Amino acid sequence: MGGKQDRNEAYGKPAKYDPSFRGPIRNRSCTDVICCVLFLLFILGYIVVGIVAWVYGDPRQVLYPRNSTGAYCGVGANKDKPYLLYFNIFSCVLTTNVITVAENGLQCPTPQVCVSSCPEDAWTVEVNQLSQKVGEVFYTANRNFCLPGVPWDMPVIQSLQQELCPGFLLPSTPALGRCVPFLNSTPPELPGISGNTSISQGISGLFDILNARDISVKIFEDFAQSWYWILTALGVALVLSLLFILLLRLVAGPLVLVLILGVLGVLAYGIYHCWEEYRVLRDEGASITQLGITTNLSAYRNVQETWLAALIVLAVLEGILLLMLIFLRQRIRIAIALLEEASKAVGHMMSTLFYPLVTFVLLLICIVYWAMTALYLATSGQPQYVLWAPNASLPSCGKVQMNTSCNPM
Repeated sequence: MGGKQDRNEAYGKPAKYDPSFRGPIRNRSCTDVICCVLFLLFILGYIVVGIVAWVYGDPRQVLYPRNSTGAYCGVGANKDKPYLLYFNIFSCVLTTNVITVAENGLQCPTPQVCVSSCPEDAWTVEVNQLSQKVGEVFYTANRNFCLPGVPWDMPVIQSLQQELCPGFLLPSTPALGRCVPFLNSTPPELPGISGNTSISQGISGLFDILNARDISVKIFEDFAQSWYWILTALGVALVLSLLFILLLRLVAGPLVLVLILGVLGVLAYGIYHCWEEYRVLRDEGASITQLGITTNLSAYRNVQETWLAALIVLAVLEGILLLMLIFLRQRIRIAIALLEEASKAVGHMMSTLFYPLVTFVLLLICIVYWAMTALYLATSGQPQYVLWAPNASLPSCGKVQMNTSCNPM
């Protein structure tokens, strides 16, 4: 009785039940109404943006390459022609400058045609073939690499002057839906191509053009190529998360300790690796001043400043984590004890284990909706075509205004 009286004196007498009592606030109302309205407006706008994107977007611009006339390779009339062939890949060398690339519409200034298979052998139009017909030189020899609609009886020299057929072919392999020549191919002897121009320069120019496109388009191209690997990784992450929750119920303390030591070890190895890369590049003299401005982000891995910055960031994170472990060790022990008690509560309510699964599914739906909306938004614009000719300096081309809009269809 004495203990009960002491509690009453410390906390007061317990309140009796009063059916007329309506709580500490008589006129209750919803809180954060403005935030709720703003959230609903955001969701509504998100849905409207998604509808507009799905109506005007065309993901084929990301999934399939397009030829010179704007037709897609691998679908429609070109269903049996999934690859894009560049007539003269060496023209890509002239457009490695970012500004020039933008002026050319992120394209190599050369005709491009959809083909069923990439060339397997090297071939060049010979002098005695210039007077022959296109059908004799190309079609009968199974070289179906001319633009669509080139007549059988057109002279070869005329088709080359009008850039309707390629003047040479190089053994190529499909890459990103495009025919990319082998590096060991021998470039042909053609006017305008110097002896220093190599196959690797043309390929490098082509990939520089592809890298100069909008980053979102490149992201979704990669997503379209590896979506099944992404889903597999998400499934593995889900299983590991559930396993982690189960282990917390059994060995919460040791598991948290292993995680902390693992993070410290990973950061320590990262510091060591960054230092080794920085030391090697520093001895080689590779500096960012030599690299300049480039859209190829992978090139920054070959400069010492990148690894020095990464080393500093990792060292700071390692120091912060160590200081937290030293000065907050008591709080970490309390957190571990809370995890142990929480795991016991989860053991009595096993249905709570499915809550992360529901959250995971809802989050996955949200990410997929965002990705599809962004994909359709990135491809909602209409392609722009301009006039271009390699021989624009000829007197007969004086009346043609280059870089003016046109409709190839």
